[in-house]
Amino acid sequence: MNRPGREETENRIIGIVTEMFRNSAGYNKDVTVSAETQIQDELGFDSIMLIVLQIDIEDAFHIRFDPVEEDLQQVFLSIRTLTDSVQSHMGV
Repeated sequence: MNRPGREETENRIIGIVTEMFRNSAGYNKDVTVSAETQIQDELGFDSIMLIVLQIDIEDAFHIRFDPVEEDLQQVFLSIRTLTDSVQSHMGV
């Protein structure tokens, strides 16, 4: 199985997050999503949006997060922390 590299993974995550952000009530066209973007603090994702994002990421990368074993608050802190976790789940 060909696993994506970090840059490809990060770009896919940015695309998913950007699409959700564009469809949110808090959308601001002046905000650019990057690796350093704080998902809750900068984009205003609430708990429901984070659950939807979790499901979208799990489906996109064919992984499952474990809320018992993982601190999902930390995983979904920023694009970078989310990318790190996804890469770890994929064994990269």
